[in-house]
Amino acid sequence: MCLRVMEYLPGRCLTIGYWRKDVKNYTTSDYTLSVQVDPTDSNKPLLVVHKPPINGSKSTEQAIKSEHLSIEKLLIHTIHERAKCKLQEIEASLEKQTAGNCVISGTPAVLFIPVMSPCITSEQLHISIDFLTGRVLCSMPFCDPALQVVKEVEVLLNGDKGDMEKLFSELRFQLMMNRIDRTVQHLFVECKTKLPIPDIDASPLAKLSKYKMYINLTRYSQFYVVVELNQSETDSKVIAPTYYVMTVKSISFDDAATDLPTPNLKVTSLVQFDTFAITHGPFTRAAEPSHDETPNLHKRQFSGGSDFPAKKLRTESWYYIPELAHSVAMCEQKIPFWMLSEELNRRNILHQGIEVECFGTGLVLKLLALPSSLLERGTKSLQKKLLSCAFRENDGKPARPWVVEFIFARAPLATLSSREQSARQHVYFQYDFIENKRIGDIVESFLDSWKQMANLYDSVLDFADYFDDSRDGLQNIVRLHSFNYKRLLLIYGADFSNQVSIEWSVPEKQFKLLFSMSTHGSPIANCHCITDTQLQHEFNQHRSIPQLLQVLHETYLPLMAVAKLPTNPLLAGSSNLARAVQSFLILPQSSTHLKIAFRGIYCLDVYCCSAGLVAVRDGAYSLFDKSKAMEGFTPTPGLKTFFNMYVDDSSVRHRSMTEDDNPPSPMESVDSFLAQQQPSVGSPAQRADGLRFHHPMTPPSNPLTPASPHTSVLHQQSYSASPGSGFPLSSPPAVTPSPSLQMRTPSPGTLLTSSPSAAFHVPSPGQGYAAPISHIHSPAFMQPTTDTSASPGRKSRSQQHPGAESGSPYPSNLPMQSPGPRWPASPSMPGPSPASRLIPMSPGHPMLQSPGDPGRNGMVGPGSRVLPQRSWAAAVPTLLSHQAFNVLLTPTVMQDYPAMLSCSPLERFLGCVFLRRQIQRFVQSEETLVALPTTEPGVVLMRVESMTCRVALQPSTQQILQLSLTPLPDFHEQWSAEELQVLETVFERKVVCPPYKPNAVHAFCRLLAVPVRVLKDCVQLLHLELRPDRSHKWALQWCWTIPPSAPHIAPAGTAAFIATKNKILFFLHLSRIGMGLPPGVEPQTVVIPIIYETQTNQTQLADPRGIPMPPIAANSIISTMLKRFAEFNSNMVECSIYPAIQDLLNNLVIQNVMSQNVPTVPGNLVQGIPMSTAM
Repeated sequence: MCLRVMEYLPGRCLTIGYWRKDVKNYTTSDYTLSVQVDPTDSNKPLLVVHKPPINGSKSTEQAIKSEHLSIEKLLIHTIHERAKCKLQEIEASLEKQTAGNCVISGTPAVLFIPVMSPCITSEQLHISIDFLTGRVLCSMPFCDPALQVVKEVEVLLNGDKGDMEKLFSELRFQLMMNRIDRTVQHLFVECKTKLPIPDIDASPLAKLSKYKMYINLTRYSQFYVVVELNQSETDSKVIAPTYYVMTVKSISFDDAATDLPTPNLKVTSLVQFDTFAITHGPFTRAAEPSHDETPNLHKRQFSGGSDFPAKKLRTESWYYIPELAHSVAMCEQKIPFWMLSEELNRRNILHQGIEVECFGTGLVLKLLALPSSLLERGTKSLQKKLLSCAFRENDGKPARPWVVEFIFARAPLATLSSREQSARQHVYFQYDFIENKRIGDIVESFLDSWKQMANLYDSVLDFADYFDDSRDGLQNIVRLHSFNYKRLLLIYGADFSNQVSIEWSVPEKQFKLLFSMSTHGSPIANCHCITDTQLQHEFNQHRSIPQLLQVLHETYLPLMAVAKLPTNPLLAGSSNLARAVQSFLILPQSSTHLKIAFRGIYCLDVYCCSAGLVAVRDGAYSLFDKSKAMEGFTPTPGLKTFFNMYVDDSSVRHRSMTEDDNPPSPMESVDSFLAQQQPSVGSPAQRADGLRFHHPMTPPSNPLTPASPHTSVLHQQSYSASPGSGFPLSSPPAVTPSPSLQMRTPSPGTLLTSSPSAAFHVPSPGQGYAAPISHIHSPAFMQPTTDTSASPGRKSRSQQHPGAESGSPYPSNLPMQSPGPRWPASPSMPGPSPASRLIPMSPGHPMLQSPGDPGRNGMVGPGSRVLPQRSWAAAVPTLLSHQAFNVLLTPTVMQDYPAMLSCSPLERFLGCVFLRRQIQRFVQSEETLVALPTTEPGVVLMRVESMTCRVALQPSTQQILQLSLTPLPDFHEQWSAEELQVLETVFERKVVCPPYKPNAVHAFCRLLAVPVRVLKDCVQLLHLELRPDRSHKWALQWCWTIPPSAPHIAPAGTAAFIATKNKILFFLHLSRIGMGLPPGVEPQTVVIPIIYETQTNQTQLADPRGIPMPPIAANSIISTMLKRFAEFNSNMVECSIYPAIQDLLNNLVIQNVMSQNVPTVPGNLVQGIPMSTAM
């Protein structure tokens, strides 16, 4: 504190000056304190004189009465009293500007001035006096300390009195703006005092006062709540807000793009709120403060009627404006509903307007009716079931998605779901309303959801008629798990463990089928996942759930069997080791037609028929001409013979294997195949003309001349008009095929027929598909319909099933009708398939060209090649029962070959045929193998140095490739029967066994071609493999392909037998035996490459190229033993292979390489326990 002693008279007076304004030029002071001796009586207490006087102040005199005089204490009391006097003067001067009683309190003293009414403590203007200079200081804790208005008030209080009323009015507006900002700070809004509106003077905002705030709703950026501030007409100290809702749109400025971060805005509308109506609406808890003496304690009153009980609400702070918060929240809640109602009005969708939910839980917008454009055939029936449809917003989530509730009456199907047992069923759809998203997209999604339910309900409504009729038998094959108008979930199959989900996909505008298992954690997958694409495509064509269920029921067991086939890729499945080959590749052509490819060479066509039958044929043959094969596949020899082994009495009659595999003519009709099965309904043999036999057909002398029915009966009543009946028989009609028929293949039921037009003998250009199998019957609900334009299930049973007595499950609206008027049908014609490109098509129409007739169009179908006449027997389909087909594809272990891997009979047959084909290639490529001519089908005959080799399938099972060895006359005495049996047994059990490696067969063929003396030693080693000698320390196993653990001489999987002019390389796998190892401990094993030099008769270990051998490694020990054996037996006359290997088996001892801490040779494998422990 800057003080100065103004006057000092010893023993008489001490005068001190304070609150001086200018220190440099300070001479006198306006405020002084003088301590004097009483001039009348010096014994009296000292006197204190203030200049100017302090009125009514006695606190300073108490300091004089104390025993010790304290100038510091006297000054503090004096300045404190002086400040209070000055604050009282300021209070008196600002009496007109205050909004209530002012209070002076505290030390140092502070004047609290209420600026506006009502006013809380934090909003009061605080005025204090600086103890050092005596200046007036102003502050306001609620506002920013740097608020310019407070500084201007402070300047006026320290100088001449100016327009104080204007400053206080400005201060009240600033306080109100702070209240607005604090009121909405927890809402999803943004407060602004200015907006980029270039023409604001021409906008409706120009009529408002200059004090206003813009509250932007961040979820709807084009909407603002504008708060206008004005002084109350009755009391200038009260600020009255007025609320508006404003809509804007973005405009470009200076030809700039509208997508800039801060574009200019243009006001499109400005509507004032009715504050009373907003805060006193239905179920609205409106409250207004009671103006009592205590401003920060007030009450709220209910105005929503008697719906709510009266209770005391918590006290709110005055800076919180409930009307503003309610208005902003109401806008944020009602704006989307208002936008939705406008969009519904634009689309002519009637609704009841925005309503308040019961108990005020939220807003709702209920529809009265859907537009007439949507009330088509499928939606009219659904509209009758609809009880209510309402839009709501899910306020519980931050994104606040739309929720649409549909209330329907009881569904037409009784399901197993406990949630669908009530009389009313609620269906909910949820649409995410992203910020600034067009409300039109929400309405489009809503209409798509309605179409989704309508499309599914249309199919379900037809299905309900069939399901409720016990005569159709649907209740025995399927159960209804759930139907919630959005999805139909059906369970079927064995023990009802499979399920299919049917629902309409809005983005793809088609039905989606999802196949899965009804039990969670099932180890197997739904077998219909194989044909899910085809099933979905066909279902979108006919939209008949009964037809879908019939197909699922009839294809379940065949597909379960097909699913058992291995589809894993094999690196050793072909001679090319760089390319992996799949054992089986399943190519679905339709829901009932599969192509099964084996290692990319052989192909099978599988057709699932009704009555528990499966038709199988060689898929390598063309469907149009059985004398031609498709490009990319090879016909499978002997396939018909193999299939006939699994034919039982329930499928077809017995036919001799010789007749099937060696038919008299390649164009023989298939009619005789089923002629004795059962008279077909409406077949030519039962026509009204009384003819019991077919009309004469074209003699099959010329294989390129198709068989066609007699022209005299084409126009009789027994035949229904086919699409091609109006065309002449001399040339095919120029019919443009539809996309759905470009890649079609006949359904299973059309493969075999007793009519003159067989599926694989297209009789005339005008008929592409033959009649189905005559003796196969299906439930009555799958009868063909006479209306080809409508899908099944659209009409009453009397209208859509005229031929119900025929037992046909499928519609007759096929592209090509069979001659009979009421032929029992099988599953509908399959749709296109990606894999059907393998089938050659004729240029005009794929199914309108007779087979083997290239002269009509001047060309043969692409990818076809003419085959010998007697090789097409497997092109005629063979009927197998589901049980036989399952046995054919189920992996098993052959009884006489327990050591073989488990695989299906079909894989064993195809694997043997595949290896037999590879043997033929090896005979042609190897110079040491000589092919011999033979007239036996399916037999490979070749000759080596000392014997003749005959390779053929085992006649009894057709699943084992057998080798028969016959010594040549000159070598008859050198070979014993036991030695030949060893080679034959090894060939069957070790070479041509699963996984059917071509390189293993190649290695065996090379072995047969070595000199006799070498071959006999190898036979002795093979004999040791078949019958191990327990006296040996090691067991031997011949490697036909190089294993991965072998030293890197050649890539793994290569043929492990290489013979040159002077050297022979082969591999052996040795395993330690007789150790008595505990369970779980593997014995020592080692793979050794052996090289035999024919000129020097030495057997040595082959050294890996470029890889050094550690001195203690297993290969070093073996190499040392073989070299020592060669030194001691240098004059051996007989072959040294067997003696050298036998010495290894008896004397080889290998220490555990891990205990020696020596790195192993790459590719060399030695496992087990230390030899000290083992021995």
